[in-house]
Amino acid sequence: MAAFRRPSLLAWLLLATGLALFVSAGRWQYGKAVLKEREQRAWAASAVQPPRPLVPADLAHAQGYDRVQVRGHWMPQRYLLDNQVRDSRAGVELYAPLRLGNGQVLLVSLGWLPYEGPRREPPAVPEMGAGEVDLEGVLTPPTAHGLRLGRGWADSRVWPKLMPYFALDEIATDLGTTLAARVLRATPPAGTGLVQDWQPVMSMPPERHRAYAWQWWSLAIAITIVFLVVHRRPRPRPRRP
Repeated sequence: MAAFRRPSLLAWLLLATGLALFVSAGRWQYGKAVLKEREQRAWAASAVQPPRPLVPADLAHAQGYDRVQVRGHWMPQRYLLDNQVRDSRAGVELYAPLRLGNGQVLLVSLGWLPYEGPRREPPAVPEMGAGEVDLEGVLTPPTAHGLRLGRGWADSRVWPKLMPYFALDEIATDLGTTLAARVLRATPPAGTGLVQDWQPVMSMPPERHRAYAWQWWSLAIAITIVFLVVHRRPRPRPRRP
């Protein structure tokens, strides 16, 4: 049986710190993989589920995908999210606020339109009609905005307002009201030219998160093996007669 030298306090501290770091990093990456897989399943399920009437609980949380039917009145403001590319063509995504019967305001994505002309002029916004409207679509988390460059877009007096990035809180401030935590990706009205093909964008798939998790856990195993090897006392050589 192999003998071991007694490790110093410093050696124990270094091992414990390394194990805590590597195991925690692996658990974090593994957790991200589980969350993204859950999100992928929820999105796939929303594509085949029949729409159901919207209930207030649907608007109380920011995550998840639910195919719903809503009824409300269009508010007059319109917003265009700039530089949205579809099939190698640049364009804008059209957003409009919808006031529901209970007074809540839901931001609706009506879809994508291409730029007009060689100068990439914003397209004309289709008329959505007056009175009460019925919509069908999928409730989704708001689009991640990344860096907020060009933050003066809300000061524009020209409608529709052109946004260089999407920020639900800034749109709510511009509207002077509270918006629901999720956005409705609505089925576009026929004949408007709008295209609704939004889907979740993942900068890193679940498989890569799992791979990173195993890398961190492999490092934890490696430093444990190194610790044992370093502190292993070599067997004494047998004396020759």
